[in-house]
Amino acid sequence: ADPQQLFLNPVTDEIAFGYSNIIRKPMSISTMEEKIDANEYNSVAAWQDDVNLMFENCISYNRGANGKWFRGEANRQLKVFRDEIFPQARRLYQNEIAKRNVEAPKRKLMDGPEISPLSAMTKKRKKEKEEYIPSTPALASMLLSDPFVVRIVLARVLRELRRSVMLA
Repeated sequence: ADPQQLFLNPVTDEIAFGYSNIIRKPMSISTMEEKIDANEYNSVAAWQDDVNLMFENCISYNRGANGKWFRGEANRQLKVFRDEIFPQARRLYQNEIAKRNVEAPKRKLMDGPEISPLSAMTKKRKKEKEEYIPSTPALASMLLSDPFVVRIVLARVLRELRRSVMLA
């Protein structure tokens, strides 16, 4: 959604004069990547708030005729995020949580006998199409079809390659 990579790196006062005087809480895609790496997001909504903040910062800073293109691009990308990227991310997150809940190991009592669940007394109902949980390769292909996710993945890969080259 960001082919010009306008939001990839943090904005500094050298790039945009007086940016720190106007924007109190800067945000960029690479800042969000760092927060992901540090496990600072406790929910998809927290990530959504940072994405919204990133676009709001762009719109707030770029006032007047000179900032019209930047405001337009921020609004366009915000619409793509709200209409396409975020609903897909929320679905993937919910599917992953449901999958983890199903796969969670059953607890054993510390000193008691092993307890196994009772067998179902009724027939298992057929899964509805909307209850289908896609496989890992299907999830990966869905994620990699999204340019926003691809950019994040590529940035991480490049960062790891740089890190490994520096260590070698």
